[in-house]
Parts: sequence; C-alpha cells; structure tokens
Amino acid sequence: MLSPTAKKRSHSEDTAVEEACHQKKTKILDSPTSLPYESDSSLSPQPSNDCSNFEKPLTTTEKKRNKRRTLYASTLELVKNDTTVKTLNRIPYAKLKANAQWSTYLNLPDFAQLPSYEQQGWRLCAILFEKQQGEKDKDDAQRQAIKFKQWWIQTVSAGAEAAIQSIKRTEPNDPYAEIFTAMTFGRISDATSLAVKKNDYTLAIFLSSPMSPKNAVNQRKKLSSTAAIKSDYHAKIWQALSGEVDSNVTDGLDWKQTLMLYILYGKTRPGEDPLNTLLGRYFDKNNTTTITPAKSSSPPSSSNITTTATSASTTAASLKARDSSPWYNVVKWWWQRTYNSQNPTTVNVSAWPARLAWRFAISFADDLSPTLVASIVRRWCTELQVIGLADMALFASLFISSKENVVSILSRSPFVANEYNVPESWIKEAQNLWNASLTVKKNTPRSVAESL
Repeated sequence: MLSPTAKKRSHSEDTAVEEACHQKKTKILDSPTSLPYESDSSLSPQPSNDCSNFEKPLTTTEKKRNKRRTLYASTLELVKNDTTVKTLNRIPYAKLKANAQWSTYLNLPDFAQLPSYEQQGWRLCAILFEKQQGEKDKDDAQRQAIKFKQWWIQTVSAGAEAAIQSIKRTEPNDPYAEIFTAMTFGRISDATSLAVKKNDYTLAIFLSSPMSPKNAVNQRKKLSSTAAIKSDYHAKIWQALSGEVDSNVTDGLDWKQTLMLYILYGKTRPGEDPLNTLLGRYFDKNNTTTITPAKSSSPPSSSNITTTATSASTTAASLKARDSSPWYNVVKWWWQRTYNSQNPTTVNVSAWPARLAWRFAISFADDLSPTLVASIVRRWCTELQVIGLADMALFASLFISSKENVVSILSRSPFVANEYNVPESWIKEAQNLWNASLTVKKNTPRSVAESL
C-alpha cells in the first residue's frame, strides 16, 4: 500500500502527463484547415496517451529534412518578393519581375550550406544574368570578366594536383611541363613557385605580375634569338603569355584547361567587352569535334602517329564531356543570346539541382521549351511537397498555372491555405481526389495503407 507521500507524488506526475497530453492534443486539433476536405481521424496524427516520447530527439533524417526545409523556404521567400501574381480568366498566374536579381541569393545566411556544385551554379547565374542598372558600360564589362575568370578558376582548379603529378610522370625530362599544367588550371601562384624552384626568375615575374602581352612577346623574341627556349612546354608557356592562344598551345588539353587559357591569356583591345571577345574566340576555334593535331616539325614515325591518335581520341572524349556539361551549355547559351544575332542553341538545365533549375526556368520561360519549363516546375513542386512545404509548392506551380499540377498538389496537401484564388472547380476536384484516397486507405490493411 502506497504511503500518503507516494500517493501525492504519483497524483502530481499523472496530472503533469495529462496536462502535457492535453496541450499536444489541442495543438493538433486546432491546426487551421482552409479547404473544406473531409477529415479522417484514423489517418490524422493522434495524441498518444503515453507522452513519454514527447521530447524524443530528432533522427538524422529528420534533421536533414528540417535543414532542407529551411534552405528551400528562404529561397522561395526571396522569389515571392520578386513575383507578381495576377488572375486572368479566374486562373492565377505568377510572373517574375523584370528587375529580379540573382545576387541576393548569394547573401542568404544558409547559402554556404548548399552543396558546392549548387553554389557554383548560383554564382554563375549571378555573374551572367544579373540585371544592370542602366546600360552596361566598360567598367561593368571588366568587372563581369574578372568575376567570370575567378569563378572558372574556382570551378576548375581542384583538378590541378592530380594533373601536375600525372605530367611529372609522363614528362620527367621537361621541367616546364608542371608549370604549364598549373597555368591551365588557373593555379598561377603554384606556377610561379615552380618557376622560382627552377631558378627561372624572369618567368616567375611574368607569371605573377599582370604584364601586357606586348612585354611577353618581346621577352619571347629575346629568348628565341638566344636559343633559350628549352622545351616544347617552355615554348607553350611563352606563347600563352604573349596572348597567342591557339591549337599549338592547347593541343591535347582537356576542354576546361583550354577554356582557362583563352580567358586568362587571350588578348583584347581597348574598348572591347572582354568576356564577349574571349568566349567568342574560344567558341569560334573550338566549336567542333573535328580534331586538328598541332603542326610538328618532326618527321612522321610510328611513335608520334600513335601519340597523335591517342591525343585525338582524348580530345574527342573531352569535347563530348564539354558538350554535356550544364555549366558550359548555359555559358554558351548566354553568350549567343547576349552578343550573337543568331538564335541561341537549346539549353537544357534538367540536370541542375531542382531549386536552381526552377529559378532559371521561370526567369527565361519565354526562351525555353514549354515542355522543359513544365517538367522543371513539376520536379521542384514534388520536392517541396516531400519535405512538407506544400504551400510553397502551390506558389511554385503558379508559374505554369497547370490545372493538373495545382490539383495534384492540393489533392495531397488538403490543408494548404488558398491565398492565390485558385478556381473553386480545381479545389473541388482536388477535394474529391483526397476523399477518394481516404476511402481507399480505410479499406486497405494498415501495413499496406501506410505505404501508400
């Protein structure tokens, strides 16, 4: 038999549990439901009589989902601020404002938590598509070119170490092969350090200082006249520093390394838009998968025929990888759309992260295939629903205002507030689908219903 003290303590504990359960139950039952759907208590979250797990720690999966939800919500809030929603023929349509910026997304507190690949995509779009205040002047063009060069170095340079180690094995007798390879990845400080180690202080000065190609041309002539060009890679380095980037310099390089040399060392004239000039030159010289081996002064032999065939095969594989690269395709599409009077090539951003692809698609919906835009919007809406942002999914769907898409969202998320004046007939259709799904689950064994 319990003592009076034990009875008192037991009664207090029971009262605390009941109060916690009552608060939890009230919170669930008071959830707003803005759409008139039939409810099913057996499928709704039920307050447990045992509140021992009320403070149960989140699982790793739940933590990741909450993190994604926060990231996605902050991005969508920015888009909502840059969007107008109008109702035409009783159907709501969302449209991004003409002055919507890309750079604001880079300043989000959670931006650094994005995967590096996605961060690079947002940065690229901010560089290429940021709206200019007034007409673009030469200072704007210079800043854009510098930002693009920095972006490309950041994107490509990670592969430098492996490439340098590889060239050391394949070209053990050419001390300049490592320096040239570092240059092709934008690793100028590494190239300079290697030149210092080789006691070539003149080259180190030219690598580290932004000297004009004219100075490099004069130094190159001086070296040639004194037979001081020591190897093929030594010659390639000085040719690149002179601003003469062509197939003699880029032969056998990966397409990323080739583009790096064009944008870092290509010559431009005063008054030119540097990014237009440098990219245009690259596209002009490298717009084909036909391989043209560099000229060689050596007579044909079985060894260099094999080398040429291997080089051609490697280059062809590199160009195939280039043409399937989403970043390359969007850069080329931007250049053609901005500077070239011809119709731009088709750009497909389906391989991009869903959030970035959606932001791109709603920005350039008029320039893209309607089928592509619709598929991107649907993919993003599905991802939002999966992590519990059905209200945001409804907003995201309005950029194509597809009845099928909107009804699909509402039929799966019946408690989404209708703040966008969705037609009553669409809501009614979604309600019927929801109620039908409840009927199916009621008549289905519990283990199967939970998997539906």
